[in-house]
Amino acid sequence: MSSMRPFEELDERGQVERLERLAKIALGTYGIIDERLAMLMHSVDTTFEVKAGTGGAHAAATGMPARYVLRIYRPEIRENVVRSELRWLEALVRDEKLGVPEPVATKDGALVATASAEGVPGSRYCVLFRWVEGEFRDSTLTPEAVGRAGEFMARLHRYNERFVVPDDFERPRYDIDGLIGNSAVVPPGRFDALISRRDQEMLQEAAAIIREELRDLGEGPEVFGLIHGDLTHDNYLFQGEEVRAIDFADFGWGYYLYDLVTGFLRLSDREDFPVLEKTFLEGYDRVKPLAEKHLEYLEPFKVARVLYLLRRHFRLFDLPKARERAADGYGFPLGRIRRFLKQRAGRPQAPAGDSRDLSEMTTVRFLKHLHRQDVELWVEGERLRFSAPEGALTPALRAELVERKPEVIAFLSQTTAGTSAGIPAIEPLSRSGPPRLSFAQERLWFFDQYQPRSTAYNIAQGVRLEMPIRPAVVEQVFNEIVRRHAVLRTTFATVDGKPVQIIAPALALRLPVVDLRGLPESGREAQARRWVREEASRPFDLSRGPLLRTTLLSLREADHILLFAIHHIVSDGWSSGILIRELLALYRAFSRGEPSPLPELPIQYADFAEWQRQWLRGTVLEAQLSYWSGQLAGAPALLRLPTDRPRPAEANDKANKVTRWFSRALTRKLHALGQRRGVTLFMTLVAAFNTLLYRWTGQDDILIGSPSANRNRAELEGLIGFFANTLVLRSRLSGERTFQEFLDQVRGVTLDAYTHQDLPFEKLVEELEPARSPSHTPLLQVTFALRTSGTTLRSSGLKVKTVSTESDTVAFDLIVIMDEAPEGLFLSLRYRRALFDQTTPERLAVHFQSLLASIVAEAQQRLSALPLLTPAENHQLVVEWCDNPAVPIGGPLANTGLYVLDRTLAPVPVGVKGELLIGGDALARGYLKRPGLTAERFVPNPFASAGRGERLYRTGDLVRYLPAGTIEFLDRLDF
Repeated sequence: MSSMRPFEELDERGQVERLERLAKIALGTYGIIDERLAMLMHSVDTTFEVKAGTGGAHAAATGMPARYVLRIYRPEIRENVVRSELRWLEALVRDEKLGVPEPVATKDGALVATASAEGVPGSRYCVLFRWVEGEFRDSTLTPEAVGRAGEFMARLHRYNERFVVPDDFERPRYDIDGLIGNSAVVPPGRFDALISRRDQEMLQEAAAIIREELRDLGEGPEVFGLIHGDLTHDNYLFQGEEVRAIDFADFGWGYYLYDLVTGFLRLSDREDFPVLEKTFLEGYDRVKPLAEKHLEYLEPFKVARVLYLLRRHFRLFDLPKARERAADGYGFPLGRIRRFLKQRAGRPQAPAGDSRDLSEMTTVRFLKHLHRQDVELWVEGERLRFSAPEGALTPALRAELVERKPEVIAFLSQTTAGTSAGIPAIEPLSRSGPPRLSFAQERLWFFDQYQPRSTAYNIAQGVRLEMPIRPAVVEQVFNEIVRRHAVLRTTFATVDGKPVQIIAPALALRLPVVDLRGLPESGREAQARRWVREEASRPFDLSRGPLLRTTLLSLREADHILLFAIHHIVSDGWSSGILIRELLALYRAFSRGEPSPLPELPIQYADFAEWQRQWLRGTVLEAQLSYWSGQLAGAPALLRLPTDRPRPAEANDKANKVTRWFSRALTRKLHALGQRRGVTLFMTLVAAFNTLLYRWTGQDDILIGSPSANRNRAELEGLIGFFANTLVLRSRLSGERTFQEFLDQVRGVTLDAYTHQDLPFEKLVEELEPARSPSHTPLLQVTFALRTSGTTLRSSGLKVKTVSTESDTVAFDLIVIMDEAPEGLFLSLRYRRALFDQTTPERLAVHFQSLLASIVAEAQQRLSALPLLTPAENHQLVVEWCDNPAVPIGGPLANTGLYVLDRTLAPVPVGVKGELLIGGDALARGYLKRPGLTAERFVPNPFASAGRGERLYRTGDLVRYLPAGTIEFLDRLDF
């Protein structure tokens, strides 16, 4: 009996691996061999991109691989349904000359192939389509392009009116009950954490109205809908002025108006949606004017589409998966349903005044819209709290927020509701002695014992106050914040050999005021920056405290910088936001002589620390460790970065940084790629950066760290303290894998990591016991984070702008932070000065930008083929150096012996004793007598370039020069 796991129990990756075997069997019926597959979609049906090396119906005369799309249909689909679809597509190509997928015949002349494979239940119908050339325009979709898409859909519908339906043809039949169902849109009781009972009842009311209004619409040829019911903007390709369509599969719902609203409704999250909807309908009307009697059905069909998507969403996914999709930006478009019901009931709409109809926004889009207005929302118990600049909450926004309050509370609370189910509550504890440290605090305490007075874990934050202020009130505000948050009154000591928290009953802070107004106007900003840097670099004494310092820099009468520095052991990035928010609320109240408007905190950080140690043990700890030990089994201890100097015996935390802007256009394209693949911008950037590390290091097994707020309980959201966790993201790479395939892997790894984020990184290291070295951090040497840019807030006339500050130390070899801003993406790359010269991280940043541009241009390229070099580098290496075999890299060579590349990539001969000079540092390596030294790969050029080689050489590579200026890579010096 086979021990193979059932297909239904496999995750997406496991199912796709089995379907790949079936795909190769199916391709054999088309005579295609030496194929390369890349998964495009795996949901209802599964599609693969096929690059065929030999065989098949491609143009053999060109000698180039042909590209196809192979669709594997779900097992329950009937053969005649597939055949009907293909006959329709053939007719569109033959009669209408439309750019749609064209089916390819098998060797036996059949359009439908049948294949089966071990581990895949049943036989599957498979169809091979010719590749449709063109480009997606998700993020750059202009009204003009949307209008042409409308014309394209009208041509499809116009053809359907005269399409002669064969006797055995199975066409879609209009069925409103099949579209929105007869049962509840949301299964009762299962998803209350995501969508309130009131909103579920609202959906039922809307469904009843839609069934009544759209039940009897007829079935004549004039209303015959598409075979594919989801021809949305992300299924259009643009080739010059021509519009083409892809992904025709599965029957639609048989009515052309449903196709019509589907064509533009997916664009409803765009700010310019009203314009896009209008141009789409105008384009459609130019080709096939809409019947007057049908116009009134457009709005009901929009609602029907929303109901269909929600119903499908809540039946395809369980609660964790539904929450995950919501977090990825799926959102619940209840606003359109609410507006529809108001119209039917004759109730007035929300006041006008916003740039678009707020009620049509999804929940996610609505919250993003508020965020752009600097309106911050959070949940305290059953209450929705907000902080907003004066005038930001327009009457329309306020009315919509009141209307959406239940769904906003449910949405903001959904992560808490899912992750805290079955977990004991955190409660205030009565203590007989000093509380213990949390796991995260304990790691920083040990680090401080090892490197006292280090500033690697200083957090410095500045806020710019652009109005006259009263320093005494600011001091009063900080002392109230210190009173509220006991962690800010905490120092650390050793009792019975163990670290504990010492919480002072009271602490009075003084606010030093530094008056820079006496300096020349031109020198004030520079002096302020110096002061900020110096304050960020002043060490803390964990045993004496205080671990919060504040300073007020006065530049002008109405221009001040309020600087606060905190040690990471009592704070994190989220806490900085809490501090600023409380600063605004308290200053507003205290400046008016009013009491604090903030409620008392139900718990303190010390309560969390004790709760964490009580909860994270036994079976809970075993479950977390089971995942992480399996995920990290056999992982490399060190990421061998291309350093400019040997790694010192003990890590040096002194740091520099390089920065770089990535354009708004590139950022939009990255978002569009993520939307097509169902991933977040963070996942796309992580996949790209791991690809860069793979190309720079040659390692195919890479670990990077990603910071997580780790506040998945409501009672922690308003608490200052060190909750942040570092998640380990492991990537396994292969040069033959396409970026799209790798992106799917990164998505799964990231989601799994967030599912198991409760295990602190410190506890993970303690339990796994990885190999330790004072020269580098355990498990991770690189971290990657994506943040939103600093915001500007206004509160009662007080204008506050966050000011980023960084110390000159670093806890890892590389810390990469991407900030998303209206201008694009801002890269900040901090690095250890002991390891790298400035030019190396600068080149890394440039190559990252080049790689991202290559990815958005063609995400289906292999990782090893994605262009990495700038045009100038490529010209120098490919033309100037490599086209002249007499001048290989580093200049002419006397022989083809062994060499090591130095800091300038010039070859240094390996001596008889194996002593090499690399950047002035003598390294003893007996490479000439090392057994088992074999070539890793052979490449025609010394640097990676699309179609011209796959390896990027770097300082410390051991190579052998071959005739005609080519290089054979042998090994890498282990710095």
